[in-house]
Amino acid sequence: PLPFEESHAQVVGAVATTGPPSCRSLALAIVNVASKLPHDSASHARMSQICIKVLCSEPSLIVIAQALDIVFDLYCEDDVYRDVWESMSLMKQLRSLASLYKKRWRTDRSLVHEGDGAIISEALHNLARFIDYKKGTGW
Repeated sequence: PLPFEESHAQVVGAVATTGPPSCRSLALAIVNVASKLPHDSASHARMSQICIKVLCSEPSLIVIAQALDIVFDLYCEDDVYRDVWESMSLMKQLRSLASLYKKRWRTDRSLVHEGDGAIISEALHNLARFIDYKKGTGW
């Protein structure tokens, strides 16, 4: 399995949370690729932590949409990493972020390019569906 070590997570996480928007997006692309490769629970947690840091601090809704897509992929149906999900209290975090994002989307919608707006809107819709799905499966 791919070891996504703490040192990797620190570098990618720093770029994902402090670099310019294009670099933040590219750092998330690295996390996305790493998440598709076989990895262990510790690596899964590190990738999740990067996404959550981005979701909690990111000013760009389009980058938030990208991070949400990775979280959806990390936890879609796989019960293998349920321990990571629970230890990070991801349901609680996603619920609180969902209401924040809805408010931001209402106020920022006119500032976003039409193509990006469709991506953001879909990600926010998928976030609500994802939360409902996870609640329904007992997560």
